[in-house]
Amino acid sequence: MENTREYFKENEEELKKRTLELANGSKFYKRLLRRSAKKIEGGEAFNFNFFNELPKTTKDDLKRNHPFGFLAVDQSEIRGYFESSGTTDESIGSSMTCSYKTEEDLKADWKRRLPEWMLKDLNKGDFAVIHLPYALTSSGIAFHEAFREQGITPVALDQGHTFSSYTRVYSLLKSLQAKVLVCSVPFLLRDIVLYDQNVDIFELPNLKYILTVGTALSDESSKYLEEKYNIKVGKFYGMSEFGAVGVPCSKSHIHVQPDFYFEINNPNNTEANFDEDSIGGEILITDMKSKASPMLKYRTGDSGRIFYKKCDCEFNTPCVEVYGRLKDVIQNGDKGFLFPTTFQDLLIGKEDTSPVHKVVAKGDSEIELELHIQQYKNNPEEVEQIKEELKQLTDIPVEVVVYKFGELFEDIYAQNNYRTTQKVKTMSFHDERKGEWIITY
Repeated sequence: MENTREYFKENEEELKKRTLELANGSKFYKRLLRRSAKKIEGGEAFNFNFFNELPKTTKDDLKRNHPFGFLAVDQSEIRGYFESSGTTDESIGSSMTCSYKTEEDLKADWKRRLPEWMLKDLNKGDFAVIHLPYALTSSGIAFHEAFREQGITPVALDQGHTFSSYTRVYSLLKSLQAKVLVCSVPFLLRDIVLYDQNVDIFELPNLKYILTVGTALSDESSKYLEEKYNIKVGKFYGMSEFGAVGVPCSKSHIHVQPDFYFEINNPNNTEANFDEDSIGGEILITDMKSKASPMLKYRTGDSGRIFYKKCDCEFNTPCVEVYGRLKDVIQNGDKGFLFPTTFQDLLIGKEDTSPVHKVVAKGDSEIELELHIQQYKNNPEEVEQIKEELKQLTDIPVEVVVYKFGELFEDIYAQNNYRTTQKVKTMSFHDERKGEWIITY
């Protein structure tokens, strides 16, 4: 396939079938697609333009119809409940954007999690360390079950839990000689262990594969890992609303998983026939297979681009490149946009500068940026190089703020969350008696 229309043509019958299924499925889609279904049943052509004009589904739709408005099966068939990881206002309450799964849905997602090119090099009894959240979001549990079913031992280092500090991730990667690490931000994990233990986890001889999901990792970042450390990177694009929707091929690209249909939503490119010079847009996803709470033309809030050229791998679906959250995209004048991955590429490979950074945007009509970086050791020449590259990258004024290593996100690097939480065990009792006491529990 070469463009959006050819991609649609290959999926036309399945999309038509799915649209009619949803129109007779959940309460939400029975209302939303009632008129569209009548047009299809009345003989109107289900073509590219018809599908393009179907209404989109938003996170607000999920919230307004929580908890059961999108449920398309009897409640007795539900075997899984998942939620988006957070809300835009940083509330600690429920995100109210849920997804249900039947047993069939769960097992289908587990199969998507383990690429065949990696499984060929793993044996039963090998260890895979999973440093992802297990609470409510889907990826941690899905990877866990996928490895377990293949006879590979999953190590449930639930990210954020008291027992799962970054230092413990390193300790178990080393002691168990784990071949696989599953995480969100491998460079942050590496940095914190480097700060705490003065060791580079990427240099562990047993570590052969890193699977990432949850945050955008640029192509240059994964290429750097593979070339410098000989670690094969598998980048997944996953959402709790769907599971794994983008999966890694043997050529290190992310492909649309065949159970889903992707679109790019961009008002300035209605044809959406993007090539490598396009500006991309917001990723829309249609779920083609799941039973419990499927969604049509879902606005993900993620920015990205679709590539239709064949990449000579095991997939015949388009490639997708994810740039990060749409709200984090910065208009870059006549030069297009600055994405979260843009700044990753700027810093990756700078030997004395950490790739872990922070971008601060200021102003309204006239935007100004601050790029907060930290250096492993003082290197003014590298800072000047970054400033020069920024001038080539954008005409927006950018101030580069330099920190010592570990000072940019001090609480995270010091792992205070874990250390202070562990004090809960002993905070209520202060033993000042002489002698040693053994406590078992």
